[in-house]
Parts: sequence; C-alpha cells; structure tokens
Amino acid sequence: MIDAFAIYNIVYDSLLNSTNKYVTSLAILIGFYIFYKFFLIIIKRVILRITEHTKTDLDEKLVNSTEGPVSYILFMIGIKLALIPFELSGAFGFYSNKVANSIIILLVGLFLIRLSSTLIKQFGARWAKKTKSSLDDALIPVFNNFAIIVIIVFVVIFTLQSWDIDITSLLAGVGIAGLALGFAVKDSLANIFGGISLILDKAVRVGDRIEVGSVSGIVHDVGIRSTKVRTWDNEIIVIPNGELANSQIKNYQFPNKKQRIILEFGVEYGSKHDKVKKLALGTLKNMEFVLDDPEPFCNFDSMADSALIFKLFFWVDDIANKFSTKEKVTCRLYDSLNKAKIGIPFPQMDVHMKKK
Repeated sequence: MIDAFAIYNIVYDSLLNSTNKYVTSLAILIGFYIFYKFFLIIIKRVILRITEHTKTDLDEKLVNSTEGPVSYILFMIGIKLALIPFELSGAFGFYSNKVANSIIILLVGLFLIRLSSTLIKQFGARWAKKTKSSLDDALIPVFNNFAIIVIIVFVVIFTLQSWDIDITSLLAGVGIAGLALGFAVKDSLANIFGGISLILDKAVRVGDRIEVGSVSGIVHDVGIRSTKVRTWDNEIIVIPNGELANSQIKNYQFPNKKQRIILEFGVEYGSKHDKVKKLALGTLKNMEFVLDDPEPFCNFDSMADSALIFKLFFWVDDIANKFSTKEKVTCRLYDSLNKAKIGIPFPQMDVHMKKK
C-alpha cells in the first residue's frame, strides 16, 4: 500500500534539495498549468457530455457554477508549491504564506457559496412548483442568504485562524449579538417558522376553505410572515403565521372536498314519520351534486314543543356546492311537504280556560 504522506515528504524534500530553484519553480507552474488544462478538458468534454444525457440539469449547473472557483484553487496551490524551492523566510516569507492560505480559504468559501446556492435554488424551484403559495418563493432567497452568511462567517473564522489571531473573544461577542438580535426579532422569527411548519405539514394551502376562531373563509395567500384569508364578505383578514400555527384550524378541504349537509325541519303532530322520511329522501333524487355514496338518510330526531323534528343527512361532491345545494333541497322539500298536505308548524301555545 502506497503511503501518501511518504510520497508528499519525498516530493517536498526534492523541491527543497533541487539545485536550480528557478527551474524547479517554473516546472511546478508548468505542471500545474497542464493539470489545470487537463482538468478543464475533463469538465467540458467528459462530465458535461455525460450530464447532457441525464433527466435533470442540476449536474450541469453544479459543474458550471463551481468550475471557476475550483480552477482558481488549483492555480493558488500551484503558486504556493512553486514558492517552496525558494525557502522564503522572514517577514516576506511569513506574509506570502499567510496571504496564499487566506486566498485559498476565500476561494474554497466561494466554491461552497456557489455550490449551496445552486442546490438551494434548484430544489427550491421544484418545491415551489408543487405549491400555490408565495411563502416558498420568499423562503428560497432567505435560505440562500442564510447559507451564504454561515459560509462567510466560517471563512472569516478560518482566515483569522490562519493568521494566528485569537477569535475566542470575537466568537463571544458574536454570540451575545446574536442572542440580542434573536430577542429583538423573536416575533418575526416565530411567524417565519410558523409559515414553514404550515407548508411542511400542508395544514393550509391556497384555495382551502378554513375556519380559525371567528375567522372563516378561503385562504388567499400564505406568505413568509402571515396568511391572508378572504372571508365570505370579500374581506381580507391577515393572520400572523405564528398565531395560525398554534391555533386549531378547521380545514374543510381535508381529507377531501366532500361535505356532509344536515337539513333540520319540523312537521306538525299527527304526521306519519315513515311517510315524512320517504318524502324527504325523495327530494334528493336526481339532485345535482348530491352523492349516492355515502347513502343519504333521514332521522326522526325529537318531539319538540310545537313540531316533530326530523334531520335529513346527505353529502355533496364539493364544499363549494354546499350552500347552493342545501338551498335547492330546502325549497324542494318545502314544496313536497305542501303537496303532500303535511303541515309545517310554527311555534304556538294553546291556552285552555276553565269556567268557574
């Protein structure tokens, strides 16, 4: 088994012991230039041709976005190795080595930024196509900027460490500043994470008919900080996502769009309950949007003070058709009861007076 460290030590010693430092340095630069060109040939003629036959363009975007930083990293490593034969010492050697290391760290950071941005935008775009809300479109740049900030912070830390600078106090200051900032924007962060949880849980989607507390209507938009609900009076109610995520949400679209309707009605005492049930169920025949499965049924619910109370249960195919269908069934039931001479009572009180 080949020992990589032994090979590195041999190459390093050979560079130091070379008689002609300029020739050795030039040879290293030429060698890295050839390696750099060979790397570009592999990228453009081999990898990119392979990616043309894949179903996604992600691999091609990754290659194109990271080609530049990787090339510059190889170039800087070549320059750093080319300086080894000169055995630079003193202030010039110290600073030249530190500057080279810093540039390499910055280039690595640039490579990671381009890599993360490409991945976030690609997968974020796929996610955004599956939803109608604007929240995912707003979150993609937020996640992208957050990733960039994190990478920049680590680049600064590693760069300072390469210059032998103690960053303990700096990290403590950054931690305190981050804590103070977190307290200052905790409500905004709660709304943002609340919106993310709503999207991931799929609890609320654009177009859903929901009821939250006293608010009822259709979801107009799910934003990064708030959700907009259009009420039945065509008013827009803005609900913070943090509040919405912690509330009990009644979503009429789940598990599907089917909706049950309960139509309560009363008939006069003395009416035959079997006849009333048959007549009520008959009003649902050939009624648009009314489903046969689940099967409709009618219950004799109670004997109230002024009427016999019945409840007619049936399902419609879509909640959007609930109110119009209920109104049509009510009208048809009223006409059927009148045609069958079945009275529809109103609240009344009989007073009996005794003669003394």
